[in-house]
This record gives sequence, structure tokens and C-alpha cells, in this order.
Amino acid sequence: MQTKQTAERDFIEEWILEELIKGKTVEEMNGTTFVLGNELLTLKRNAEGSFDVEPLAAKEVVVIREEEKLEIENICSKCGMEHQTFKEVIQCCENVE
Repeated sequence: MQTKQTAERDFIEEWILEELIKGKTVEEMNGTTFVLGNELLTLKRNAEGSFDVEPLAAKEVVVIREEEKLEIENICSKCGMEHQTFKEVIQCCENVE
């Protein structure tokens, strides 16, 4: 059984891998900040060239988004395949771990 913190770190590591596959450099990702619940975490490049995930001090975290500006892309976040509908995206890799 994974702890919440382990699952969150796995999510960040998965994001890093996806961005590297897309061609983003380690330097471009350095300093990226994540919002996980009420916690802020940032990527800091270490001496070995990989990342350490460090907490950022914050009393409270508020994320505000304007729904009109959000565009839902019909691309599966696991395999990257594009689909005609959002429903197809959800069904694409639902049984893949």
C-alpha cells in the first residue's frame, strides 16, 4: 500500500519523464512548482543532474482558474494518443497501470 506522499512523488516523477520524452530539458524543468493538495513542491536540480523535490513554505495555497480559458484536449495522459471525444480519452488507458 502506497502512502499519500509516495503516490504524490510518483506523480511528479511520471510528469518529469513525460516532459523529458516531449523534449523538455532538465534545465527547463528546474524550478517547476507543483500544487498537491495544500502543499507546494518545487523541482531543484542536484549535483548529480537529477531532481530533488523540495517543499516550498506557504501558509495557504489557492488555485484560481477561469473555466472559459481551460481547453480540454482529447489526448490520453498515459499514452499520448489523440481521440475524437473526451469520453474516448477516459476509456483509452483506464485498465492500464
